[in-house]
Amino acid sequence: MSAPDPRDALLRALVERVRGRLGSLRAAVETLDAFPDMPAEARAQFQAVLRDETAALADDLASAEADHRRLAGPRPASAAADVLAAVADAVTAATGALVAVGTPPALVVGAAPFDVGALLGALAARLPPPPAFWLSCESTGALVGLDLGWAGRAPAADRLAAWLRAAPMPDGSDAASWLAAHDAAVVAEPDGAGGARLRLLLAAGA
Repeated sequence: MSAPDPRDALLRALVERVRGRLGSLRAAVETLDAFPDMPAEARAQFQAVLRDETAALADDLASAEADHRRLAGPRPASAAADVLAAVADAVTAATGALVAVGTPPALVVGAAPFDVGALLGALAARLPPPPAFWLSCESTGALVGLDLGWAGRAPAADRLAAWLRAAPMPDGSDAASWLAAHDAAVVAEPDGAGGARLRLLLAAGA
């Protein structure tokens, strides 16, 4: 029998705290709605409940996020060259297109190559098939920017968000959840040279 996952207990505790705070917020809102002519002093008390419970809810979420990161342990640290190679292989497998890979910089990426490849491969498969992609990586301070470019138009933000929610990841989550867990983001934008790119922003590894 496997040991209980402490993250399950963390989630249950968070749900209970959030449920209680939402109950307090709902009661305060319903009371204010039911008594529009409430004396100013009493109204101020209910408004204070709204402010206090909202602030406490934000604190609960921040605390749970910090605990989750602690329990999840350190993130993978991968050489940028390995990440670029994994992405190139995944994109070619998903689309059949060639991928021109730029010279890998001496950077460390805070994610596993296979995961990054799965994410960008799934997104590339959604694009109208271009004859080729280009792939590069650069440091942007505390983050690493990984660019997958092509000769075409960038998808709209809402469409990209839908693709991320639908894209499966190796750990069983979807790409949007994986990005949130890794403090990462993907944007689709013009590349400044007549084409488009997906820019994946990841934490730099230690």
